[in-house]
Amino acid sequence: MLTVTELSKTIADQEVLTDLSFDLRDGDRLAVIGPNGSGKSLLLSMLATLVKPTKGRVHFDGLDMWSNLSTIRPQIGYLAPVPLQALDSIQMTNLTVIEYLKFYAQIYGIKKNIRSGLIQGTLELTDLVLVKDQLLVELSIGQQTRAVLAKNVLHDPKLWLLDDPIAQMDSHGQIELLELITELGKMKKTVILSTNHLNLIQEACNRVAILCKEKLVYFGSMPSDLSSSYQQLVKPTMGMGSTN
Repeated sequence: MLTVTELSKTIADQEVLTDLSFDLRDGDRLAVIGPNGSGKSLLLSMLATLVKPTKGRVHFDGLDMWSNLSTIRPQIGYLAPVPLQALDSIQMTNLTVIEYLKFYAQIYGIKKNIRSGLIQGTLELTDLVLVKDQLLVELSIGQQTRAVLAKNVLHDPKLWLLDDPIAQMDSHGQIELLELITELGKMKKTVILSTNHLNLIQEACNRVAILCKEKLVYFGSMPSDLSSSYQQLVKPTMGMGSTN
């Protein structure tokens, strides 16, 4: 479903990601982990088609991403790492959650006859039903993160790209997010989650990619002891230097 082949990115003559290759199937939940500066956010930005790679290819359902943007972008849901900035403007924070989703449903061109059902389903999926009539500005950071996530996946994408939302949430919100990721896998959605919360992701994700020194040092099934595997792979390569 998603095939990444020798993906690289050079910025100011410095290679910040080097020859990343991996495959994901429908329903896979991939955790992307690594030290700060290893390229986690950059990788998700490239998969979201927001940053063009210097070389390499990404195929989505057999189509080259960069040659088929108009077909592929509507199938991607991307959650950037800073929810308050993603609320777009002060005007947006003065909307209720449901007003916010209705606004974006119209922007996305979702047909009126399916709009209400889709919004209700998204509210349920992201556990926002009980706060749907609250102003965005009144929500906790974790709830705001879920509201932005709901907006970004309102169009029912096949590929979910989540850039470290766990960092924005309390323990209750973290558990709910991990339950959502598990449920998305059952729905045959493909999820890529960047995070450094190793202790939280073993149950929710079935695949893991470890980035270090701009390279993919591990890709495969989730190890039984992720923390130990991570330390063994990352520590020997540390000591030289860091695009989150």
